[in-house]
Amino acid sequence: MRLREQSPLLLSMALFSLVCAGAEQYPKNMKLLVLENLNSSQIQKFEKLGIEVEVFDLSLLSQIESALSVNLSADPQMASKRALKRIESNYHDLVSKFEVVVKSQNLIERFDIDAFPAAVVDNTLVIYGTVNPHLVIRKWRARQLKLQ
Repeated sequence: MRLREQSPLLLSMALFSLVCAGAEQYPKNMKLLVLENLNSSQIQKFEKLGIEVEVFDLSLLSQIESALSVNLSADPQMASKRALKRIESNYHDLVSKFEVVVKSQNLIERFDIDAFPAAVVDNTLVIYGTVNPHLVIRKWRARQLKLQ
C-alpha cells in the first residue's frame, strides 16, 4: 500500500529529472551591446561556461570619427587630404570596424532594441540593463522555465 502511495511522487520526480537533464544549462551564444568596452574578465566568465560571446561597442563609430578627425587643418582641402591619407593607411582596420558597426546596427533593428546595455541571448531573448554574466544567465533560465 505504501509503495502505491509513493509511486506518483516517484514518477513525478523521475519525469522532472528527465526534463531537467534535457534542458540546457547555459545559452549557446550571446551578443552584448554596450556603450563602452567590457573588461575581458566579464567576457571570460561567459566563455568559461561555453557561451560564445560577441561584444558590440556602440561607441565604435564615434571612436572612428575621432581618430580620423584629430588635428585636422582648418583648411578644408588640407583636412580632406590628411583624412584621406589616414583612411588609406588604415583601410583594412577601418573596414573591419565598419563591419562591426553595421552588424550592431542590424542587430538593434532586428530586435528593436531601444535601451543599452543589452544582451541578445540565443537570438531569441533580449535582456536590458545588464551584461553581468550571472544576471543575464539567471534571467535566461527564468525564461527557459516559463517556456517548459
